[in-house]
Amino acid sequence: MMPIISRIFFYVMILTLAALQAYANNMPTVNEVTSNKHQIKAWIIEDHYLPIVSMELVFKNTGTAYDPKDKVGLASLTSSLLDEGAGPLDALTFKKTLEAHAIKLSVSSNHDHTYIAVKTLKKNLEKALHLLNIMLTKPHMHPQKVEQVRNQHITFLERSAKEPDTIAEKSLRETLFAGHPYERDQHGSIEGLKAITPDDITEFVSQQYTKDNLVLSIVGDISAPEVSELLDQYLGNLPDQNANHSNTITTVQIPTSGTMKMIDFPVPQDVIIFASDGLPRHNPDFYTLYVLNYIVGGGGFESRLMHEVREKNGLAYGINTSIDLRQASNIWIGSVATRNDASNQTISVIKQTLSDIQKEGITESELNNAKAFLKGSFPLKLTSNTQLARFLSVMQLDHLGMDFLDKRNSYVDAVTLDNINKVAGQMVTPDNLHIVIVGDNK
Repeated sequence: MMPIISRIFFYVMILTLAALQAYANNMPTVNEVTSNKHQIKAWIIEDHYLPIVSMELVFKNTGTAYDPKDKVGLASLTSSLLDEGAGPLDALTFKKTLEAHAIKLSVSSNHDHTYIAVKTLKKNLEKALHLLNIMLTKPHMHPQKVEQVRNQHITFLERSAKEPDTIAEKSLRETLFAGHPYERDQHGSIEGLKAITPDDITEFVSQQYTKDNLVLSIVGDISAPEVSELLDQYLGNLPDQNANHSNTITTVQIPTSGTMKMIDFPVPQDVIIFASDGLPRHNPDFYTLYVLNYIVGGGGFESRLMHEVREKNGLAYGINTSIDLRQASNIWIGSVATRNDASNQTISVIKQTLSDIQKEGITESELNNAKAFLKGSFPLKLTSNTQLARFLSVMQLDHLGMDFLDKRNSYVDAVTLDNINKVAGQMVTPDNLHIVIVGDNK
């Protein structure tokens, strides 16, 4: 007979899965709102259960890959300085005002875009939008503050350059993206940061953070008419567009023939990263590769690589793979750390595992388990307004359609055993792996 604690746990799990399935079958409705005066568009989800509103603004194609060649780091430095005072508020007063009104505001950038996330109580929404507005239209870029934040960025780059993970990632970027802007560190370069002036940052904000460059997502206790009015009031004075910028970069062509680099570095464990070409999201086989990745290395202890590398051979605590989607590249990438004397064996096991999958395929049981997990866990990514707002941004940036939340699991469900084994034969190719090893190779 099952012990009482086990029975309780079992019943809780059944109820949790049932609740998740019910949630998955009743995804929130997404609507598009266009403001009356300035024609600013936003995707919104109304949720009046709690008096909270979350927003995410994405300024497209304003990341490090689009920085001027001689000022790489402009996007990253700007992101760090935006909340350092604006309009009549100095840096300390600006941040104290956020705190006093329980407003969370964060700015970040990557290779592609700049992201601004705002979360606030409904009663403080207009205060949050006012602060957002002056931050975007009247930011302070005092030379002393710029110098202070610049030095922080340079110190970060200097420290991270001594970390094996950073060294491996840099080397892999040099192989995959040679001559392309994605070869840059997304935080910039020391030389580029030193060349940036306060005027460069002010000009960047006015020219790049424009209405035609904006993707906006809003989730929470707010209605469509309210959104329309607030967009005109608080974002209507953003510049319409900058006729001088042409923010485009070419699509990356990942080298098809595999490579291996060994970088000597005195650490107790070797860091290994490996990558090969992936598929763009709108490729018909993308979700097949998505499910395949879970089976190969993205599923934790359920994955083939974890079984072979950790459980069977005891070479590492863990190994992970994922799909890296960017505006101009699509990569399948993985990483593992192992003993200095075990790198060659680890790579051999990885390649043999991929070769076995390529030749023999996966089993129906593996496919069914992967699909069940990927469908059941999807709602867990959408349990907060902030997570939903971020996902709405992804849906807009990747042109997935407003009904994607309802359709997503059907894409996973449609993956067949024949098709996943066909894709495995084409994509899981050990000879095409680009491998970097950083460690003590003496």
